[in-house]
Amino acid sequence: MPHRRPFLRTFLVLLASPLLCGFITFGVDRPCQRETLTHLDGLKVERDRVKKIHIRSHQQAGRSTTRTLGHRAWVQLKGCDGDLVIEMRRFCEFKQAYTTRNCRLPNIPKA
Repeated sequence: MPHRRPFLRTFLVLLASPLLCGFITFGVDRPCQRETLTHLDGLKVERDRVKKIHIRSHQQAGRSTTRTLGHRAWVQLKGCDGDLVIEMRRFCEFKQAYTTRNCRLPNIPKA
């Protein structure tokens, strides 16, 4: 079966090339990424304070479909013992923001 090796080698190179170049990423592009950054700007949170953002979608499963109810962005900030939580509606519209644990920000209530 020597005739299959060049095909296998070519296939592996083609498969690995985009991965090495960063064109393919594993995981799903999270909804509301851009809107979360806009909401952070509206809340007067400097982007250089942001350590990590994790966005979770809230869904309701039905018999044949799944419906998105809203989204929640958990924002870890440098120098903050807790998180800033930004709740958004189905289409990423701002709903409310609050902080958790000992994270305190001006004009944002604590949960």
